[in-house]
Amino acid sequence: MNILITGIGGPSGITTLSLMPKDVKTFGCDADAEAEGRVRKTGLEAPFFKVPLAREEGFLDAIRELVRENQIDLLIPQVDEELLFFAENDVGTRVVVSPPITLNTCLDKYQLYERFKDRGLCPAYTLGDSEIGIYGQVFVKPRRGRGSRNSAGFASVSGIPKEFLTNDYVISEFLPGTEYTVDAMCDFQCSLVYAVPRVRTETLHGISIRGRTEKNREIMEITHEICKVLKFIGPINLQFKLDKAGKPKLVEINPRFSGGLPITAAAGINPVEILLELFRGNEIPKERLVWEEMESGNESIRRLKE
Repeated sequence: MNILITGIGGPSGITTLSLMPKDVKTFGCDADAEAEGRVRKTGLEAPFFKVPLAREEGFLDAIRELVRENQIDLLIPQVDEELLFFAENDVGTRVVVSPPITLNTCLDKYQLYERFKDRGLCPAYTLGDSEIGIYGQVFVKPRRGRGSRNSAGFASVSGIPKEFLTNDYVISEFLPGTEYTVDAMCDFQCSLVYAVPRVRTETLHGISIRGRTEKNREIMEITHEICKVLKFIGPINLQFKLDKAGKPKLVEINPRFSGGLPITAAAGINPVEILLELFRGNEIPKERLVWEEMESGNESIRRLKE
């Protein structure tokens, strides 16, 4: 089997590569020419190809050429900005990507919160250009964007700079509790296969390099509920944070693999191997989905960030 990973130089691309079984041939591509060097810094290797950014002309043609020349059987996209392109266009092979309606919801935090506001799963929120009825500490983040870029906390609404008071930003209540990441997987029929919550116990430059898996039943049940409402295919990375009352609130959903996969793999479930078994049409035995509560490191990302 030949597999192509996009965004190979990012944390999620590198961790996906690190968990690939040895009986497959893995190729990588990235818009950043320095991505190949970052991969090698972690001790990993894969044939590398530079491609345009998703928003640039020629992106899809470059991917189609890679697929054809390398006889790619499965493409695993790891860049948020690419997902809709792959969901809406044929590139000559099977792509692990969720339906466009799901992607449009997840990639816009305001739409995501609107979808689940009646279920009590979201923090109090509003758009930056709307009347803000949130008191106390608030958190501001772009509607569309990855990680903590252009995000900030403020003691109150009155302290928010004008540049954030637009339709492009979501203002939400500040969530002071523990942050949970959930590595989850849906099969190609959009049914949830597993959900593994974990907490970060050590970070380096904002990336999790050590974490602890935790069988938090409430968060696992919420993840199951979310996957009944939105139809996912393949890996999902969900973020929750506890509010003042200790209730988990949905922060965001990334419909792709996360950079913390090795922590979940150490606990007993290798997400990449499970995905490949699903692609082959194999049923996953229950014993393959057993995992333990434990703390472990993310050594590939540690080497990348040091």
